[in-house]
Amino acid sequence: MKCNLELLQHIMLVAEKQPAGQLLYFTPLKSPLCDDLHVIAEHVQQLVDAGLIDARVNMHPPPTLPSGGIRRILPAGYGFIAAMRDETIWQKAKGYVKKNAVTWTIGLLVAYVKMEFEKRTATPGRP
Repeated sequence: MKCNLELLQHIMLVAEKQPAGQLLYFTPLKSPLCDDLHVIAEHVQQLVDAGLIDARVNMHPPPTLPSGGIRRILPAGYGFIAAMRDETIWQKAKGYVKKNAVTWTIGLLVAYVKMEFEKRTATPGRP
């Protein structure tokens, strides 16, 4: 399965809007980017594996739909969201991933976005 960066971004932004304490099921994550719940669930699992969200994903072979949902965004996830909102950083990250498409992982994407965000928010004169 090919990873869709815009879908990862969409999932994180929808999760951020979810009221605290409410489980976010997969169906509200459908969008013009993707309406396949198996693909959405796989992307949610990638965000879990990257340490950005706390979620439970139960995959089932089609035609049975995956089950589970997003419980909450983890601290690293909020940093990732902040960096994604900076259009310059997000475009650079997408360009970096496209250029290195053969070797990239979501962990590499998160690390790259974090590095760019820290460069952008660093206080001049401080290490």
